[in-house]
Amino acid sequence: MAAVYRTFSVGRAAGQTISEGRIIRTCLTAGRFVICGAMQYRELRIEVAAPYAEPLSELLGERLLPFQECDQGTLDAPPVGRTRFHLYLDDSQVPAVPDLLTAVHELVTDGTNVVIEQRDRDDSEWRDVWKQYFATRRIGRIAIVPSWEAADHQPKPGEITLHLDPGRAFGTGGHASTRLCLLLLDKLADYEATREAREWLAKDFVKGDKAQILDVGCGCGVLALAALLLWPQARALAIDIDPEAIEVTDENTARNQLTERLRSSTKRLQRFKESVALQFGNLTGPTLHLLCDDMVRHLRPGGVLIASGILTIEADGVIEAFVQRGLVLVSHLQEEEWSGILMYRPIDGTTQL
Repeated sequence: MAAVYRTFSVGRAAGQTISEGRIIRTCLTAGRFVICGAMQYRELRIEVAAPYAEPLSELLGERLLPFQECDQGTLDAPPVGRTRFHLYLDDSQVPAVPDLLTAVHELVTDGTNVVIEQRDRDDSEWRDVWKQYFATRRIGRIAIVPSWEAADHQPKPGEITLHLDPGRAFGTGGHASTRLCLLLLDKLADYEATREAREWLAKDFVKGDKAQILDVGCGCGVLALAALLLWPQARALAIDIDPEAIEVTDENTARNQLTERLRSSTKRLQRFKESVALQFGNLTGPTLHLLCDDMVRHLRPGGVLIASGILTIEADGVIEAFVQRGLVLVSHLQEEEWSGILMYRPIDGTTQL
């Protein structure tokens, strides 16, 4: 996410580094980070004053190091006015740490404090770490339930239960942008402008039909999966340019017994011909600007777009970009410094709100 999670692709096949039989897998796309597989790795934390976040992210990108950037909008947030970078390094990357830290200290020239923490970890620890921060989350009717609470979970009347383990990929509901998307999804029935899309999603579809739901930059698949649970007849297409994000999406799809209804792919948006009733784009403001032509092209008349990952200071520009391409704003929600928008494509130019 812009200003929260930034990652850079590494020049390795399928995003994998193999070292002495141990695998580190990284999901490197549009601000998502995944660690999976059985391994040990070096965790490096670098905390700097917020003004140095951008130059430090550029420094890490130049060195082709995957990282997670945390600010006040994330779990385990750093102190106010600070930004913390988490790096998860395999054996081949660890020797570069001393030179990296020298460059970090040279970067921070105003005397502000730089906090460095290092430790060797086993990736089996992630579950215990996340238990400190993650219990069942309820966002409208949608409940996101981690595996360690699944056995004891008692669904509330009308609840949509989504089984998803945190820590595996961006999008578990812990960040404002994901919550905004899920809230807008849950509130679709509140708006007359979404009636055509909702009626289309409720139709009886059969295996082999094209998808009616499209999740662009799906990460762990949370948005597409939640939509499939809301519309039990619909089918979804989840795309992400990183193979590991697709792997995580497929795992979560199986966990929710939705493998017959969700198709995932690493192909780029421009390669698909689907015209969908519901589209998600939990990306970044600049990425939405870049993809808006293709996203509108994949939205059928009467279809709706739910987008987030947008800093509120960017929201007007993103909205205007889609308005110029024929969409109409239905709702604009804000949480912290983030915005989520709901837009629809009118039928024959007719506007209904």
